[in-house]
Amino acid sequence: MSTVEQRLLDTSTFAGSATFTLATDWQYDARLKGLILITDVDVVTASANMTITLEVGKAGPAPSSAQSREAAYTVIATPAITTSGLSILKVFAGASAVANQVANEPMPPRWRVVASLSASAADFHEFTVDAYKILDD
Repeated sequence: MSTVEQRLLDTSTFAGSATFTLATDWQYDARLKGLILITDVDVVTASANMTITLEVGKAGPAPSSAQSREAAYTVIATPAITTSGLSILKVFAGASAVANQVANEPMPPRWRVVASLSASAADFHEFTVDAYKILDD
């Protein structure tokens, strides 16, 4: 087994009076056995909150049709993040399951990360999401 680090989302500042979603491109790696996502929130102001969701989809390279993308399902998601700090999500077979933190299931090869943010006019977020992929050598 080996691990590979990958920066998925890196925001300088997201501000506004709306709810919006940022999603990574679909990732694919046939050797993927597990995943650790680390969200580092530097700044969250006022009533702003955010959730990070790990979605997986059908096996195979990323599809081009919207219908295939809709087949995605959520494996694990953080509770609402309302303060600065680290949030860690882990998914791999044999893990000791912990609600909203660790999922004990095999990691499919096709996945993406979705950040859902909710903010009022004066709120903003600064955060990064890094993935540590656990690969079969």
